[in-house]
Amino acid sequence: MALLTGIRVLDLTAAAAGPFASQMMADMGAEVIKVEPPGGEHGRHWGNWRFEDKSFLFLAVNRNKRSVVIDLKTDEGKAQMAELVATADVVVESYAPPRARQFGIDYETLKAYKPDLIYVSVSGYGLTGPKSLDNGMDMLLQAYTGITSYTGEPGRPPVRIAVSALDLMTGAMGFAGMLAALRDRDRTGEGQVVDVSLYDSAMSILLWAIPQTSATGKNPSKLGSDFEHLFPYAIWEASDGYVFIGAPTDAIWVKLCAELGIPELATDPRYKTNPDRISNREELRAALKPLFAEKTIQEWIDRLTSTGALVSKIREVSEAIDDPHAEARGAVRTLPGYPNIKVAGPPLHMDRGFIPYSEWTDPPFIGSHTDFYLHPNGATE
Repeated sequence: MALLTGIRVLDLTAAAAGPFASQMMADMGAEVIKVEPPGGEHGRHWGNWRFEDKSFLFLAVNRNKRSVVIDLKTDEGKAQMAELVATADVVVESYAPPRARQFGIDYETLKAYKPDLIYVSVSGYGLTGPKSLDNGMDMLLQAYTGITSYTGEPGRPPVRIAVSALDLMTGAMGFAGMLAALRDRDRTGEGQVVDVSLYDSAMSILLWAIPQTSATGKNPSKLGSDFEHLFPYAIWEASDGYVFIGAPTDAIWVKLCAELGIPELATDPRYKTNPDRISNREELRAALKPLFAEKTIQEWIDRLTSTGALVSKIREVSEAIDDPHAEARGAVRTLPGYPNIKVAGPPLHMDRGFIPYSEWTDPPFIGSHTDFYLHPNGATE
């Protein structure tokens, strides 16, 4: 049996972060009811490619859910929402705090209908603090927290992280917080608020940059594909394309030098230790660059992997999708109802806990379960 079987979740989220959290809940067997406004949540309509009323973003984060349309701007809609909340274990919402109160879906209002309700709030800046009322999205928070300032090539404008990392991390935190809150409710009988935000995720993902900057007074700078704390650990141009090659330890650096036919660099005082190599990064880059350009990507993979060096072709997404490892791990699955569309599988593996792939359902059409939940007499799912 899936771990969250019997748990009912009302999903009042849109776009990526909140739907990713509730999709993880659905993958673990929760009954996730996606409560949408008339016309559907705005993530359905992003991009210029879609299938009926489903964008690629929507397809990626809304499997195994049901859709109910409720107009929260009306008294009837608020009453319908109250009835659903009384039967729910969890509410996940991503409305800006003033609008949550305006629509009657804030925690204080909803817990009157279900005192032990677990309320997962997904927002830009969190429920407290001077910016708590501001809207926030992934790219905005990358800019606001400084992530963008050191992403990109030296001497060129800052750039966005290509993937929506803050959305996914925030969704994962919402999922984790929900599980912890359910465990706490099992012990205490009480619900609570789980407050996750893109801001907190962004500050957390800064990781070493916070202690480093606070201790030294120096902000991190753009290094392109380099990593500030290790070298060589970067993307290089081989004879037929680009390849990532990294030596994460001094011992691996020695083996890498031997394989490259430059053992003298391993004992050169300028490059002997990782701090030495970082201090002389550009000189070492100039020495390594022509060597890496002499052979193909596959030749470097074949030659260097045995040294312990980290080596990978810079692959296209299509190659990652078709990788046998992706199939073996269930990292990519065909989406039910869409035989030509694949989506990412759950990023978590357990001995037991998930619904089987054979029971997956396709992302719902707008309001496809409204009658079942709001007008149950005679309705079929």
